[in-house]
Amino acid sequence: MILASWIAVIFTGLGLFSPRNPTVYGVLFICAVSVSTAVLMILEMDQPFEGFLQVPATPLVSAVDEMRR
Repeated sequence: MILASWIAVIFTGLGLFSPRNPTVYGVLFICAVSVSTAVLMILEMDQPFEGFLQVPATPLVSAVDEMRR
């Protein structure tokens, strides 16, 4: 929550104090998409067995089986 608020303040400040033209809007959009993608990837990697990107559990299960032998 703190990170999202901090990023919102930064983009608001950049949007308020920058000149109004399509280049600035495009750069702000690209930056916003890249930051939101980075936050999404951090949240996805927090739970590797759930979500959009799932890590298969079979290598972990087979490693545990080998260690039990």
